[in-house]
Order: sequence, then structure tokens, then C-alpha cells
Amino acid sequence: MYIWGPVGIGKTHLAIGLLLDWFANRLDPEYLSLAVKGSGRARGRFISCNELLFELKDSIGNGSQQDVLAQVFRADVVILDDFGSGRLSDYVKDMLAYIVDKIYLATKPQAIFTSNLSPEKLAESIDDRTTSRICEMCKVVKIEGQDKRLSRSSTAEEAVQ
Repeated sequence: MYIWGPVGIGKTHLAIGLLLDWFANRLDPEYLSLAVKGSGRARGRFISCNELLFELKDSIGNGSQQDVLAQVFRADVVILDDFGSGRLSDYVKDMLAYIVDKIYLATKPQAIFTSNLSPEKLAESIDDRTTSRICEMCKVVKIEGQDKRLSRSSTAEEAVQ
């Protein structure tokens, strides 16, 4: 899934709920016996794109970028939170495109992306090819609403007064 919309409306919350639901649906005995005989236990990974990119940049000096990425690609389901946010240098664009390519061409992980960017804005920010691949492999879901964090903080301010 590619879940997008304005800040503070619950995209991350929804993505984590989807991941938990995915695990709950795999707790049936038939799936577990296949997992034990096959690739082992099911794995999920939640990571913000900014955190992943910081880990990748930190690993440049010691040559462990592939180790960082392997943790993402070993998962059965990965949530890439805040995809395309932050400063998009050429390095960041290249790494995001590489990650999408690996997911697109692999049988796993399945991916859930959250973003503040519409597919059109994502294409402008990163590139058309990466966005096209995301749109092909994902159900694109737009979430609309008010920023729940702002409405909570105004309620808290009113309670203090």
C-alpha cells in the first residue's frame, strides 16, 4: 500500500495496524507449519525513511550499507514511514529508488509506504520511474482529515487554562 495525505491524520497508525493485522492473520496452524518448514518465522519491519537513510549514511565509512539494507529486505512486510520526506539530495533519491527497485523485483518484502506526498508530487520529488513502480505494486490510498496532533494540543491548552 501507498498511504498518503496531510500530516497528523493517522497514516503511520494505520500502517502499523495493517502490519499487526497481517501478523494476526498468519497465526493459523497451516501458515505456521509452512513457515517452520520453509523460511522460518514471519518478520515485519517498521522504519522511518529518515532513520533508514541516517543508518545508511553512517554505514558508508565501514562498508556495511548492504547489512543495513539486508535487514529491510529480509522482512516479509516492511513499513517505510514518511517516504519522500525531508531533504531529497541526489544520494537520498538514489537510495529510495534502489530500495523501491529491490522491493519491486523481489517476492518479499511486501511494502507499506506512508507519505505526505501524492503520487504526482512524489514523481516530481524523486522520479517518474520509482513512482510508477510504487503505483504498480501498491494500492494507492489517500487519507484526508484534520491534523489530530494539533486538535489534541489545542484541547490540552484549553484544559490547562
